[in-house]
Amino acid sequence: MRPITLTISAFGPYAEKTVLNFDELGMQRLFVITGPTGAGKTTVFEAILYALYGKMMRYYDFLAGRNGSSTAKFGNGLLTTYDYWYSCSGMDD
Repeated sequence: MRPITLTISAFGPYAEKTVLNFDELGMQRLFVITGPTGAGKTTVFEAILYALYGKMMRYYDFLAGRNGSSTAKFGNGLLTTYDYWYSCSGMDD
């Protein structure tokens, strides 16, 4: 699976509509997501997991009281949206 775009809003620390265009990375097979603590790096992966499977591990751990992190919580009364496009085996899904 190769990510193409991820659009999220009111999702963890991403209150405003945020579009991540992975196509801008070209045909690189490997890339790194970096940034300071709390910038939302893990939330990018949580949004992808949520789009694919309808759940996020850290969110459920937070609800169960097993994790002190709240970065996966949905926005404060804002409409949470997500849109994830990817290609698989050369076909757009």
